[in-house]
Amino acid sequence: MPVLGLIFLRYASPRTRSCRSRSMRELVDKIQERLVQMTRWTEKPETRAEVDTIIRNELYRLLPVSYPDESIAACRAEIYEYFYARTA
Repeated sequence: MPVLGLIFLRYASPRTRSCRSRSMRELVDKIQERLVQMTRWTEKPETRAEVDTIIRNELYRLLPVSYPDESIAACRAEIYEYFYARTA
């Protein structure tokens, strides 16, 4: 998980770093909870899209409004690649 923490830190502003640890743990837990329910999610376009949507929704839910949309999109892509690489 240190890699995910670095991803969050990269996109966090000084004002939002305090919520990073709690948000990070919630995000990882939610994604892992959903991935356990999926069989070979990396092989099917539909499940890959579902995982991407889960990450996006959780980021928007957990992060403060002060995060710019382009930062959330970049962060989402890196988090997706992290889980994809660990699963594939």
